[in-house]
Amino acid sequence: MSEQITDIVVRFSEDGLFGYDTDANARIDIPASKAAYIQAIKALLATEYPGAEIDVAEGPDNTPLRIDGDSDHTEILWIEAILYNVWESWTWVKHKEVAR
Repeated sequence: MSEQITDIVVRFSEDGLFGYDTDANARIDIPASKAAYIQAIKALLATEYPGAEIDVAEGPDNTPLRIDGDSDHTEILWIEAILYNVWESWTWVKHKEVAR
């Protein structure tokens, strides 16, 4: 990375995270999982891009990733890889407590 990145904006959708499987999603604590997903992304991006302001939130599916206001920044592919690795890990998924 040759330049200092100052601003990263990430938007995700609930459908993009969890899909449309309502039976499986019934067992997932959606709010806790979203919060854990946001935290995981922020932590990794803060490590990779120290000093950057990182904004991660739920938004429309078609909202592009933006770096320093640019949706065609040279680091987009690297950040998309980070986002994919977080999503693929599923460590952020929190399940509902099952009554016994």
